[in-house]
Amino acid sequence: MSAESTLILAGVLVLLTRFLGLPSEWYVYIYSALGIVIISIGIMLHLRRSERKAKRFTDEHTKEKDA
Repeated sequence: MSAESTLILAGVLVLLTRFLGLPSEWYVYIYSALGIVIISIGIMLHLRRSERKAKRFTDEHTKEKDA
């Protein structure tokens, strides 16, 4: 499963968790765990994007030097 799909799934779980009928004390732990998952995926996606930008920047400057 891709990171984007996992992020969407975590968002849906956050939305639907309220309707599970669990004891209210459990929500603190569930929302904390889902929050950690969402933050982790967000950081991972940000790092991937930064790496792609850096690679593209490096590739463009390497082509200019070779020309």
